[in-house]
Amino acid sequence: MVGKIRKAISGFYYVEFEEKVYECRAKGILKKNNITPLVGDWVEFEVLSEKEGNVLTVVNRNNALIRPPVANVDKVIIVVSLKIPEPSLLFIDKQLVFLQKMNLTPVICLNKTDLEEGKSIWEIYEKIGYRVLFTSAKEKSGIEELKKEIQGKTAVFVGNSGVGKSSLTNLLINEMRMEEGSLSKIERGKQTTRHSELLKVCEDTYIIDTPGFSSFELSDIESKELALLFAEFSEYTETCRYDDCTHVGETECGVKQAVAEGKMAQSRYESFVALYQKLKEAENRRY
Repeated sequence: MVGKIRKAISGFYYVEFEEKVYECRAKGILKKNNITPLVGDWVEFEVLSEKEGNVLTVVNRNNALIRPPVANVDKVIIVVSLKIPEPSLLFIDKQLVFLQKMNLTPVICLNKTDLEEGKSIWEIYEKIGYRVLFTSAKEKSGIEELKKEIQGKTAVFVGNSGVGKSSLTNLLINEMRMEEGSLSKIERGKQTTRHSELLKVCEDTYIIDTPGFSSFELSDIESKELALLFAEFSEYTETCRYDDCTHVGETECGVKQAVAEGKMAQSRYESFVALYQKLKEAENRRY
């Protein structure tokens, strides 16, 4: 039978098939072939008893993320708190770079609009073509729009602890399936989700809820390709004096000129430089 992994904990895989969930172990052949089943995977499995089974093979995997460890994602919702904790544009840009590399569709969800309106952030990302939503879990606003955005998809919510991922998920599935954490005195979120889990919103719509984490890893990205992953750069790179312009140290640079003229957001360029330098440092250590 073929089912979908809803949850993975300590070597057990909880596979859903026809509204029933089986607790499964992975067969040794998977480990031998260096295959690790992930939440969101479609798997072929055998039934051993009314509630137990074995995962035999992983099938039809379209994509996979390492951190968080999930598979077959259609859309990634980057949840950003507009206040408490304060938003980080570098964090947003780092996620967008990773998702551009993975060919995954991002949606930026600006949460806690009851504390801040977030118009300035919206202007930056809507201008370059990203979908930006406004929500307030506290006031239950923007939830229907968010539900429409993920309709018929498997979506994963990513973002730092305390930004409201679990609160938004609870509202979307209309039941309190997870503990909602409060913020500590230093305004860092208390992590409430301890494992990745596939949650059903409706018949064909799922959310993969994941533990909070700082950011995606960019280890597979080279510094020389970073500019290609900033969507708006391509419009200005043709006016750079040098074909191999890094857009960092050069003076006659179309990208830097666009920033100076206000055609490109200063924050986006600052994120590019910060990420470029980090990637270069990693490359220098390797070589």
